Amino acid sequence: MFSGAIIYESWTLSLYNVFFTVLPPLAMGILDQFVSARLLDRYPQLYNLGQSNRFFRLRVFVAWIANAVYHSLILYIFGVLLWPWDLIQGDGKTAGHWVWGTGMYGAVLLTVLGKAGLVTNNWTKYHVIAIPGSMAFWIAFIAAYATVAPMVNVSEEYFGTVPRIFSSPIFWLQLLVLPVLCLLRDVGYKYAKRMYRPQNYHHIQEIQKYNIQDYRPRYVPPLDCRHSGCCGTLLTTRVSPGWSNSKRRSARYDRYSACASREGTPSRRRTSRRHACSRRTTRRRTEEGTERWPRRGRIRKR
Repeated sequence: MFSGAIIYESWTLSLYNVFFTVLPPLAMGILDQFVSARLLDRYPQLYNLGQSNRFFRLRVFVAWIANAVYHSLILYIFGVLLWPWDLIQGDGKTAGHWVWGTGMYGAVLLTVLGKAGLVTNNWTKYHVIAIPGSMAFWIAFIAAYATVAPMVNVSEEYFGTVPRIFSSPIFWLQLLVLPVLCLLRDVGYKYAKRMYRPQNYHHIQEIQKYNIQDYRPRYVPPLDCRHSGCCGTLLTTRVSPGWSNSKRRSARYDRYSACASREGTPSRRRTSRRHACSRRTTRRRTEEGTERWPRRGRIRKR
């Protein structure tokens, strides 16, 4: 029933991490965006996810390992059931050990690439080249390598397997059905989490996906406030979308005291402009109206 023989051809197995699955991690690590830079600037509380180590906990790691074990069980059990006794084909001959192993290899690769597609947040042309393109590259590679390599006495296990692989309907059935069975749980979990227990970043991703406009005024801490480190005190300014940095710095600051009462009711009072500006201003009456201009030193009274 069981033996120590490997199911995959050795050179093809060695190329799994070198050719067939090397591009998705690069595309996801370099080009994938959780949300856009504009929305991160709009909702800076999203940075709290990284500060609180939300996605790198032990529980998350164990969940990924358990999910990988689940995928491996589905692939192996149904892979054995689809190829009973090496599967007698239409010409009366058995498909063979290496035909079964090649079909299993394709199902495993498509499952891994499908999982990479599910966790990708921002699809670009490079993600399309890396994820679906890796599967297309594997099919073309097997067709060419399994034909040429046995002719030069390399990977002789593939001798005569190419016609049986691509002419077998079980091969294509396994390639399509097994990844769907594996990822069905992942799709259901992702749907249920976003629909019934959504997190804050899920709402922001929906805003980005459907380009929903948010015209509510936001509050950001001032850049040059001297009292931003006070106990329970936060100086903030109203910033309208589209303001330049210079206009944000010159905006009027409001002071909120979170420790004004034990209930945390904010008390508000105006603060001096000396916290925000290094230059004092004076007023000058003109015919057009009131005008301000910066002056160094003390303000002289007229």
